[in-house]
Amino acid sequence: MTVAQIKSKFGELHFFYDGGDAYCRGAVDVASELSLKTCSYCGSLGRQVGTTWVSTLCFAHSSNTSLTSE
Repeated sequence: MTVAQIKSKFGELHFFYDGGDAYCRGAVDVASELSLKTCSYCGSLGRQVGTTWVSTLCFAHSSNTSLTSE
């Protein structure tokens, strides 16, 4: 497996890669799903917040308006 790019869009990680077997594809799918539930700042349980700029944040970080307005 060769990773070409990893980026965040609408609060979810997107992985772009070449090669890999079914196990690798499954691991990428799980990581992508977990990124929708994991705070991008501290790793705690999170949820998607925002309208124009969507991020996945925990309760503590989502209540910090300077983070959600980026």
